[in-house]
Amino acid sequence: MNLAGLNLSERLRPLAARRCIAIDLGGSHIKVLLAEESLGQIRLLQHQLIDLTEEGLISAEEINRHLQGVIKELGSFPIALVIPQHLAISQVIDLPPAAGRDIQQLIEEETISLSGLSDSAIIYDYYRLAPFGKFNNPIWVTIGREQEIREQIGRFAATGAGFCGITTTANALISAFLAHGPPTQRIVLADLGATSTTMAIIDHGQGVYATSFPIGGESFTEGVASYRKCTFEEAEVLKRSQDLFSPAHSPLPEYGEVADAWMKNVEKILQEWFEDNADWSRSIEPFRILLSGGGSLQPGLIAYLQRKSVYEFQPWPEMPGPAAELPMARYAIAWGALHQAFNPSVRSCSLLPIELRVVKQRQTQLLRVNLASLVMLGLIGLMLVVGSCHKLWLIFEKHRLIDRAEAALNKAQAIDILNQRRDVELANLQPVLERQKNMADLMQVMQILQQVREQKDLWFVLLADAQSYFAGTTMLPVETLRSNSLGSTLVTNPSAGSNGFVVELCIPDKGGEKLKPLNDLVAELKKQTLFRKVDTLPPSQRTNLVDPKLLLADRNYSVELELAESSFAHRAPVPKKKPEPPAVPAAP
Repeated sequence: MNLAGLNLSERLRPLAARRCIAIDLGGSHIKVLLAEESLGQIRLLQHQLIDLTEEGLISAEEINRHLQGVIKELGSFPIALVIPQHLAISQVIDLPPAAGRDIQQLIEEETISLSGLSDSAIIYDYYRLAPFGKFNNPIWVTIGREQEIREQIGRFAATGAGFCGITTTANALISAFLAHGPPTQRIVLADLGATSTTMAIIDHGQGVYATSFPIGGESFTEGVASYRKCTFEEAEVLKRSQDLFSPAHSPLPEYGEVADAWMKNVEKILQEWFEDNADWSRSIEPFRILLSGGGSLQPGLIAYLQRKSVYEFQPWPEMPGPAAELPMARYAIAWGALHQAFNPSVRSCSLLPIELRVVKQRQTQLLRVNLASLVMLGLIGLMLVVGSCHKLWLIFEKHRLIDRAEAALNKAQAIDILNQRRDVELANLQPVLERQKNMADLMQVMQILQQVREQKDLWFVLLADAQSYFAGTTMLPVETLRSNSLGSTLVTNPSAGSNGFVVELCIPDKGGEKLKPLNDLVAELKKQTLFRKVDTLPPSQRTNLVDPKLLLADRNYSVELELAESSFAHRAPVPKKKPEPPAVPAAP
């Protein structure tokens, strides 16, 4: 188990969750619920059923001390208290349409007329209802005596616990039933307590009537004691353990009269309500009566009522969620008080005195601030986590890019070293390659000239590289290399424009056109891909390198053969020899 995470969760829990103790002050049993609400979810933590008889709690002081001990054991959390219905009045009043302040004044006037007490002696609360029957603007009002309510509050003063709500049995019953979805039909809720029975009518999801009458489970017990001539305790045990309503097995055939008396009171109340809402109630489905309370757990009671009554009696239904853990026949009222305390939006009436209402409002505001702070902390934490993850990703990406850049730099440096080595090796090999290239060019030129010589009636008297020719030397064409200052060699045989050769030839005169054989020779040499340019040289650009005895007068010609572009390094072209200005004839 992660203890650090558990401790952190326990520390943050008060910010995200609320706890509340619901107490139903029954006549013979007190029901206590401890629950926690977090983000709209209710979690039941503990429930207790205090049997006053078994605990030997008779006086009010003894009961109060026991309750204070229970609350101190559970924790000083806010209390949602349910007071008996006979200590308050829940009534539907119909008010004329008015503004908010006017409605407040009208409600105060109605509460005074309903209670018959001065304004300072009562506590009331209200909420609106949807129009129904004869009511156009119905208001549900709950009124209680301030002195009696403060007496109930004083029972818990020694615990130091605050109050988050004070409601009545009928209001709690209505909230408990509506907590799991409003019904679409008419429902009667009847809580058969120890000393009284509380009834509430729900129609289409809203409470429309509430009352109580002083007949409860103790009346049934007293009937058993009277018929059996036994003590009250013995009668209570017999009532809880045997089906006294069964005609075949009941030791008290006349016991059904007690249930009949109780049933007639229920039917009378419903009949009076029917008569008061005659026009509206005719078109509505008949009542179903859901029975709760400790008295409803008598064996055979509900089955007997189903046989005898015109209404359909049913036990309190099972509720989903956390309420499924509870025997709702006992805890329905306490569960309704919890639902009201944890859901302020639920339409309910709270009989808290004014100063306690102010404290509750402050607590609610503080809770909202805490929740907002918790949400902000969560968002900030989430942003920090996201930001940290993003920064970690950026750091990782940066390191990855740096690694890639370093790898690329290493490769580039290796390639640069290889290029340098290649250049050095190429520089060392270039002289040899250039000599081979020059020799190959010379041999290929000589081959071409030989082929031309075989086809033409002419002969060549000179073949020289362009640079040597224009320099006026007789260096062989292959002696064209020299070293530079870096140790490499450069080609020295370019012509005036580029690399090439100069050929001098003689064409015999056979009586034809003199220049035609020369033009044919130039045209044929131009077809060779080895040459980029083939052209004749004018006499002014010739150099006298050949012995005149080997030449035919006026039949000597020079042709420049410029080679195609070489793959080796280019050399600066050797400028051609400037033509000499024409001689000025001497004066006669």
